[in-house]
Amino acid sequence: MNNKELRTLWERLLKEQRASGKTIRAWCQEQKVRENRFYYWRKKLQPAKASNRQQVQWLPIETEQTKPCTAITVHLGKARIEIPRNFDHYQLKEIIRVLQTV
Repeated sequence: MNNKELRTLWERLLKEQRASGKTIRAWCQEQKVRENRFYYWRKKLQPAKASNRQQVQWLPIETEQTKPCTAITVHLGKARIEIPRNFDHYQLKEIIRVLQTV
């Protein structure tokens, strides 16, 4: 089977599974289709899904350069993080991890 025929076959199989209302696992077992192949082709045939992800939106930065930069201050709502020039990378990573849970 050539690549075009495989694509056509898997497009049809993916549609059949969606229309069946069954879980992927149940449908694959019933159709004697390997689940890993199903997921492979679903991912391969749906590259447009990746473009549906929320795009990163950068925020504007206002700077006041009145003296040499010795630290960076980050404001997140009421939280304020001051990062000195020679900061501990591990500690910053842990702080960010904790803030993500808040």
